[in-house]
Amino acid sequence: MTKDLLIISLMYVPGAFLALFLAIEVFVRNKADNKTRLASLLMFTHFLFFIGEYVRALLPLEYSHKLLYIWTGPAIVLAMCFGNHFHSMFLKPNERNRSYILNAAGYLPFLLVLFIIITDRTRYIFPSVEKVGPWNKFVPDPAGYSILIAAIAAYTLANTFILYKAFKKATTDKIKKRNRVLFIGSSVLSVWVVLFGIVFEVLGWNRGTPTFFFAFGTLLWMIAIRICMLKYDFLSTDERKYRIVFESSPLGILLMDRNAVVLEANAVAHRMFGVQGLNGLSVTGWLSDDTKEAFMDIYTSNFDRRKPYHNEEFDIHVKRGHTYILAVESEFIETEDGVIQFIMTRDVTELKRAEEQIVHMAYHDALTGLGNRRKLEQTFNELAGSASRSGPIGVLLLDLDRFKPINDALGHETGDQVLQATARLLTEIVDGQGMVARHGGDEFIVLLSGYANPTDAIAAGEQIVQRLSESMTIGERELRITTSAGICFYPQDGKDIHTLTKHADCAMYAAKLQGKNRLRRFDASMSSAALDMLTLESELWKALERNEIELYYQPLLQVAKQQALGVEALLRWKSPRYGLISPDRFIPIAEENGFIVKLGEWVLQEASRQCKRWMERGYEGSISVNVSSKQLMLANFAGCVLRILEESGLPSDRLCLEVTESTALLDVDHTREQLSLLTEQGVTIALDDFGKGFSSLSVLNELPFEQIKVDRSFIQHILDRPKNLATVKAIIQLAHSFGGVTVAEGIETPEQLELLKQLHCDYIQGYYFARPQPASEAERYLGLERK
Repeated sequence: MTKDLLIISLMYVPGAFLALFLAIEVFVRNKADNKTRLASLLMFTHFLFFIGEYVRALLPLEYSHKLLYIWTGPAIVLAMCFGNHFHSMFLKPNERNRSYILNAAGYLPFLLVLFIIITDRTRYIFPSVEKVGPWNKFVPDPAGYSILIAAIAAYTLANTFILYKAFKKATTDKIKKRNRVLFIGSSVLSVWVVLFGIVFEVLGWNRGTPTFFFAFGTLLWMIAIRICMLKYDFLSTDERKYRIVFESSPLGILLMDRNAVVLEANAVAHRMFGVQGLNGLSVTGWLSDDTKEAFMDIYTSNFDRRKPYHNEEFDIHVKRGHTYILAVESEFIETEDGVIQFIMTRDVTELKRAEEQIVHMAYHDALTGLGNRRKLEQTFNELAGSASRSGPIGVLLLDLDRFKPINDALGHETGDQVLQATARLLTEIVDGQGMVARHGGDEFIVLLSGYANPTDAIAAGEQIVQRLSESMTIGERELRITTSAGICFYPQDGKDIHTLTKHADCAMYAAKLQGKNRLRRFDASMSSAALDMLTLESELWKALERNEIELYYQPLLQVAKQQALGVEALLRWKSPRYGLISPDRFIPIAEENGFIVKLGEWVLQEASRQCKRWMERGYEGSISVNVSSKQLMLANFAGCVLRILEESGLPSDRLCLEVTESTALLDVDHTREQLSLLTEQGVTIALDDFGKGFSSLSVLNELPFEQIKVDRSFIQHILDRPKNLATVKAIIQLAHSFGGVTVAEGIETPEQLELLKQLHCDYIQGYYFARPQPASEAERYLGLERK
């Protein structure tokens, strides 16, 4: 008895242990994966079979039939069903659809076994049982047993064929090697079943073996599974990690095949595309009809070359007419189903709209919708460089003669309406024969490019002046505003738009001196305006030495608390000869003649010393200083700033330097180097006049700005112009997305303040709180006069 028990145990226990070990190991590797769970069930049914046969061998003969139909029989058939289902998962997706029917058919034998169990018909296969050595061996009925073993052999061979197809169609070397091992294991199992289940049974050579010895071949198949797990990462835990990322990612994730068909998509992707059933659908269904063919040509070509997407953007059309812009990144991954593209998408619609709005804002005037100076320069360069151009390019500069009195008497709203009406009229008159731009204030420039000679262009200019002199209706008022204009021509009067604009301005000034409401062509004798500029330039060189230039200070307040957290230093020139001269007039002169470098250094020194004095009296805020382009382009600009801070004793974190977009973009590499040296020491950098210059996201991406200042031109009409409101909102959101803060300039009313609070603007400046004021008055505002 002891010998028989040892033989029985050696026959069944190792197989049961191996099956149970693999079932547990496979399951804990990736509980959420269907293939892993199915493989674990398959191993567990083998465990049940070996344990069931072990128990049956130990019990008396009369229990054998009972155990067969309630334990080992169902275990065998379930193993066949799960095996068929498991192996069908090695097929490619298009073949797998056909296997659903086979999967359903694969579970039919289990239903048949249930029928046999319920009706107690197991004796049709094994009528009796006898003791042969240590085994309780069933005596098979030839007909019933033939049907059973034929079914088992058919299922085994079918699974082997499936693995053969998977081996032949594997797309990667690793998967091919893995499938070869599985195919060999299944082939050996098939040979084992045929050999011990049919051949030995027919020849009577299996009398000394257990009844279901043909099933022991599954041990070889399980060993093949184990080899694949160890060598080829089969049923890997990586799938579980991937699944966690797939389901929890804030990005939309799609798995797509070569035909752009979605194999799987996460919940975020379903929301992006507006459907709940993306799997099996082609993404071309969300593209416009005129782009589908081109998309597929590029997609399949890139797929074949394994060329992934890197921040590519696509317009996706969803239900109810909505269009979204998706930014796409992708990589190719090798799976058991072949190569697929792993695509990650994010909705950049709002960001792109904000960027487009800012880019449009950089090239267009917010009030009139006309091109601005940058657009003017761009268009001129295109015209001047066009090989197909014939004839001269006329630069016509127009200034509204009576605009200021109307603006002062009737208010800025009426003045704005006059400018808008003028812009519409100019666009109508030019009508394809040139380009209209607003030059600033009440000045407009027209590029006249469709004329054969200067005479024709001058005639067109005179017609424009005449049309603008006609009365216009603004609201219920009829206004008459005349225009003075100057014209010059490329290439004879200048080679670039800046020179031509200056010359056209001289001619316009001459037209005003001659009585206004007329057009003058530029000639070299028109030097009065240039002479005035030279005189002003001469006075400017002496102004600093005569102490005619001083600093005014305008407080910078935190929106939430409305407390002054800093001041901005602003230049004022009080000339004995000309009176108070606007910075807008003398700063450009200083920029052009280079005096701005000396002037800028003086401003930085004086502002630093003043802030240090205030600090000693309890001031806890910072001071902001504007930086010119010529200053910033100095080779040792950062060193100069740090030297001044050291001399004044002002901590570097109390200084903020304001740089305009155009200045920052003159030499991005140099700007980045200098500003980075300063920010490393604690100096704050602000992007000034945002929206008036290039307004490119590259400025925010590449340079260390911590503040963005929203220009007063956008704040002025933020309450009554939806475009202004949308622009300011976009700038604030953009600044916050880059981790910066915003400063709104030009706050003049409590309503503007309240709206900026709602938009989550961080800091504010404006006449509503305080005008620029001398140091003594600023001290009183800051509460430092008695300290």
